[in-house]
Amino acid sequence: MISSKNVHTFIWACESAIMPPGTHWDGCGCYGLPAAFTHNPPSITLPLWGSTGSQAYLGWAGGSPQYEWAINSNYNYAQVAAAYYYYMGQNYATAAALISMANIIYGASFQNTPLGNWLVAYGNMNVKIV
Repeated sequence: MISSKNVHTFIWACESAIMPPGTHWDGCGCYGLPAAFTHNPPSITLPLWGSTGSQAYLGWAGGSPQYEWAINSNYNYAQVAAAYYYYMGQNYATAAALISMANIIYGASFQNTPLGNWLVAYGNMNVKIV
């Protein structure tokens, strides 16, 4: 069973951030992976790119990249996760880790990279894991 104690979740799977049509929270459970992993209704306590609450959920809004796909001549998508978690391990908040990762790999801020609309975050972007 997945607990609402999950403070930080990053699912590296296709469409793991997509909320299915009719996504809702009711007495029978929650729908969509962000709600399932956090046990929170996304529209209320798990906002897209939010700053409230105590949880963060990251996933892919489309197909997830394979580790061998090249971003440029120096990096592949394995480095996205590696750099992101490096910064999270240095006590960065979720948003700061995404921005720093993107600066290293793309030389641009996160929202100005191809990841900006592809890698999606729900919940509090100020969440840290250390």
